Amino acid sequence: MGEFFRGWRRKAGLATLAMALLLMAGWMRSYMNQEYVYVHRTPSHYKIISYDGRLRWVRDEMSYRQYEPWSVPYWSLVLPLTLLSAWLILIKPRPAKSAEESKRA
Repeated sequence: MGEFFRGWRRKAGLATLAMALLLMAGWMRSYMNQEYVYVHRTPSHYKIISYDGRLRWVRDEMSYRQYEPWSVPYWSLVLPLTLLSAWLILIKPRPAKSAEESKRA
C-alpha cells in the first residue's frame, strides 16, 4: 500500500481530496445552519457567510453602510477539486529513471 502513495502527484491528490471533502461537509451543513465568520479591519469589516449551499463574502463599510456581496456556490469549488484529485490519484506514474539515464540528461 505504501508503494501506491509514492510521488508528489498522489500525495497532492489526497490533499485536494481532503479539501474537497471538507468543502462538501460545509456545503451540506450550510443547508441546516447559517454560520458567520467576522473579520474586523479598519475602516471596513468583513463577514464570510455559509448559507443555503453558498459561500458569501460581504464587506461592510460602517460609515457608508455599503454592502458589496460576493457569492460562490459550494459545488463550483467541490466539483473541480474532486476531478483534480481523481486525476492526480488515478494517473499512472511515470517509470523511474535509472542511474544511467539520469547521468545522460
